[in-house]
Amino acid sequence: MSKTLIVAGCLLALAGGASAISWSDFDGLVGQWQGSGSDSGGSLQATHTWEWIYGGKFLRLSTELTVLAEDGSRETRQNVGYMSYDNDRNAFVFRQFFSAGYVATYDVLVQEGGKVIDFGERAAESGGGIRARMVITFEGDDSYHQELELAMPREEFATRQTLDMKR
Repeated sequence: MSKTLIVAGCLLALAGGASAISWSDFDGLVGQWQGSGSDSGGSLQATHTWEWIYGGKFLRLSTELTVLAEDGSRETRQNVGYMSYDNDRNAFVFRQFFSAGYVATYDVLVQEGGKVIDFGERAAESGGGIRARMVITFEGDDSYHQELELAMPREEFATRQTLDMKR
């Protein structure tokens, strides 16, 4: 019994020492961002708009991507994502809706003192079993690097898209 109490006490102490994530950890995202990058289909031009909505209860990301394929063709893709706080799990969740017709859901962690926002794999729907995860790394107050990794069914994650964004 006393060993159980000691272990439980140690776990509570460790949990108490961990820094809690709050909405203010995402303030650095808010604003209009422009950038470029690449994906498996060619080069990209991107616009991200991060904004608080519904009185600060959600953070919305609106994205417009223009894919410039190697053959010279252009394709425009749009998606929208919403970050919310899951009170049942005490965690931030981001759901991204893609114009291609699928939805990716991520568990969100803030790391390295707010320099890295990790959108970890949670679930997907209507994507044929594709799994997704994303990482945003701030390179100053007005720029970030984003990597999107995808994993096809029964395959490992691989970086499929990179973006360098500036405010």
